[in-house]
Amino acid sequence: MEKENSVVNEMCYRDLFNELLEGFALHEIVCDEEGRPINYRFIHVNPAFEKMVGLQNDNVKDKLVLDVLPNTEKFWIDTYGHVALTGEPIVFEHFAKEQGKYFQVTSFSPKKGQFVALFEDITDRKEAEEKLKNALIETQKVNEMMVGREMKMIELKNIIKEQEIKIKELEEKLLSK
Repeated sequence: MEKENSVVNEMCYRDLFNELLEGFALHEIVCDEEGRPINYRFIHVNPAFEKMVGLQNDNVKDKLVLDVLPNTEKFWIDTYGHVALTGEPIVFEHFAKEQGKYFQVTSFSPKKGQFVALFEDITDRKEAEEKLKNALIETQKVNEMMVGREMKMIELKNIIKEQEIKIKELEEKLLSK
């Protein structure tokens, strides 16, 4: 019975792993002689990761990220190295130049020297945020311009009123002579 439960549990976890909408990758950090992270090795990725990043598990398993993605920014290695070596989890958003996408990543260390990265492609959201930000800036510019025009109109109205008063005063002086 215990073996049967173990098989059922394994099947459930495999199904969960394969059906996750987030990209999942298990990696091992690689350090230099001084213990500084310099690379990381792929251990396993799920189908969502394959689709998001465009790398197949069979093609990356046991390979180093800099061999597979040679333009990987130092940020990724340093960030994951910190997680793998300290055990401190992290959640962050970052643009991956290699894929041309923004990712929201949750990373934690299941055991010292390894890290899991859960990815969500947030490129569409980031692009929408950028468009919204640009629209807000344009709206503010128009608003400032309109307020400036309104202030000039008020100023002109005041000048016209002053001139009308002066004209009336001159008319009265001329008529009184």
